[in-house]
Amino acid sequence: MIANMIKCFKEQSKHEYRSDIDGLRAIACISVVIFHAFPEYLKGGFVGVDIFFVISGYLISSIIYRNLFDIENPGKLHLIDFYIKRVRRIFPALITILCTTLILGYFVLLPEEYMLLGKHVFGGSLYINNIMLFFESGSYFNPESNAKPLLHLWSLGVEEQFYLIFPIFLWIIYKTRQNFILVLTIFTITSFALCKIEISNHNQSAAFYLPWCRFWELSIGAILSYIVFYKKDFINNIKCLLEKVVIKRVLFKNANAQANENILNNILSIIGLTLIIIAIATIKNNYKFPGTRALLPVLGAIFIIAAGKKAFINRYILSNRIFVFLGLISYPLYLWHWPLLSFAYVCDNFEPKAWIKIIAIIAAIGLSILTYLFIEPPLRYGKRKIFSLIFLLSSLYCIGFIGFIITISLQKEYKYEEERNSTLSAELLKRENECQLKFNKWNIKTDIPNFWFYIISCKMKSKEDNIALIGDSHAGTYYLGMANLFPDRKISVFPEENAAPFYDVRTGARDTEPFRENYKNINKALDYIRNNDSYKVVILAHTPLSSYYDTEYMGTDINLPYSKANSFPTLKIAIKKTVDKLLSSGKKVIFTLDNPALPNRKTNCVYRPITISFKPKCEFDKQFYTNTIEIQEYNRFIKNLINTDYPDGNVDFVDLAQILCDENKCYEGINNKPLYEDQNHLNQEGSNLVAPKIIQKIDKMLAN
Repeated sequence: MIANMIKCFKEQSKHEYRSDIDGLRAIACISVVIFHAFPEYLKGGFVGVDIFFVISGYLISSIIYRNLFDIENPGKLHLIDFYIKRVRRIFPALITILCTTLILGYFVLLPEEYMLLGKHVFGGSLYINNIMLFFESGSYFNPESNAKPLLHLWSLGVEEQFYLIFPIFLWIIYKTRQNFILVLTIFTITSFALCKIEISNHNQSAAFYLPWCRFWELSIGAILSYIVFYKKDFINNIKCLLEKVVIKRVLFKNANAQANENILNNILSIIGLTLIIIAIATIKNNYKFPGTRALLPVLGAIFIIAAGKKAFINRYILSNRIFVFLGLISYPLYLWHWPLLSFAYVCDNFEPKAWIKIIAIIAAIGLSILTYLFIEPPLRYGKRKIFSLIFLLSSLYCIGFIGFIITISLQKEYKYEEERNSTLSAELLKRENECQLKFNKWNIKTDIPNFWFYIISCKMKSKEDNIALIGDSHAGTYYLGMANLFPDRKISVFPEENAAPFYDVRTGARDTEPFRENYKNINKALDYIRNNDSYKVVILAHTPLSSYYDTEYMGTDINLPYSKANSFPTLKIAIKKTVDKLLSSGKKVIFTLDNPALPNRKTNCVYRPITISFKPKCEFDKQFYTNTIEIQEYNRFIKNLINTDYPDGNVDFVDLAQILCDENKCYEGINNKPLYEDQNHLNQEGSNLVAPKIIQKIDKMLAN
């Protein structure tokens, strides 16, 4: 079968077929598939896409060059023919995947997820998924991305956007008689520089998804293609130089010209494969990729292609039938593997067993073979070109329109909630702007999910707010419910990530910048609250999980060296100091005794239409909470402090565990609705549940 597939491909190609490039495709595709299934074992497997980009740039530009430098009809671009071939090559498998994903998603995904899938189907039909993903929150590597079955179409978007402008760009270079190598080098360096700028600005999503930050990986393949086919003298000069410097002086002094060339090609292929292996094995999915690190797989691919098909690695490894077979099905395999794996993640609470992922990969390979043998050939190579073109274009845009309709329809179902949320969001934006007038460096947006940024942004309703909620990110989560259920209450919120709401203490002292300085904003907010007579009640919200063992005193009035043993004593001093200052300025104080944290990092309370081996579990033993030393020590201290030092009723507490737990169990979901965003932060539902109790305590304090 493999031999017949290769023979079929050769017969359809008018030019010399390089089986080693298909083998290189196989390496790229396999690395991506393994990374998506088992990222813990192949941390850099995602660089396979970068190898794909180089190959695409090399092959596509070679087609364009043949048109421009055609001896019989030079300078003719044949754009229409070029795009027709692209449509017949790419659309059949893509249409199949979009249809299948949309059907499976209907049975597997939650309504919100299916609405997003419809949007991505629409984006995939127009090859703009990379742009859509850029405007969505979070990066490619966030765990939330596993719920996006068409996430991988971002790379097709980059390629098609490149194909859209690059042929015209090359035609302009030809017509204006510019130096191809010089102009393409400038183009490549510019694109690479834009990528580096975004990385240096910590904007990984832009560097990863935006086409102008990725075009350099394709254009560098175009440079190689031009040199290989039309600047052989340039290559020969380099080879002669390398022969003199490396081979004749270091390796083989008496080797003939042919032997020298073989040695050079083998050196190139060895270096190229080594660079790719290093990239796949060592590059990590952090904010520094792409950028300089992407040079490893890109240059590795360049060296392997430049080595030619006669180099040992190219001839005997990459041209091996198994590698060639995987290379031939690499495009449909790339398209099939991620939707199947994504659905596996979704159906098993995002932690599918290894055997489930292996089955998904096997299924993807089988479907890829069927796609390559039975779906692509009649539409790609059939004689009825106009019919197949019309059929493919109409089919793709029809499925894209269906995705658009699905998105719009599901949005209408949430119309009331959206209108309410949009009104609330507009109001909260005004509150953020009001807060920025007083604390202009508080709200700094970073490349983190919207929920997380939302709960650590400072908000003030007006200068007459009478309630101040201050603390770490947990303060922000409690505010979600208070703002949602009690929009008319005059509440200000001052949340800072990993910062306790007490004077002069740095919690999370071992954290790196910028979190180490967050306590300064807390100090400013406390001073502002104390000096503003409109504030009557101050709520101090904090999770001792972040401070019990890691608090450093930053004031000058006491000398308590930073250590694990001194952390909680330091915190107790800061609490007493803060309460005394607030009471002296006429405020009443409420402590929130923190909500229970979940036993696991991911919530087990998920109700889905289809599950594999996962069963929703929305409760856990209360002992997990009661046996947490940090929580119990903090709660005990607050209660004793109130009873002993502030018995007059001006200081009180709200125990959130009494709301989220009964006598024996604590709950991470109620009525099939999860209450947590992650292991210890409440989501909107959870915040809605605790907010009335906090408001009730506030009203009691105001009445006294």
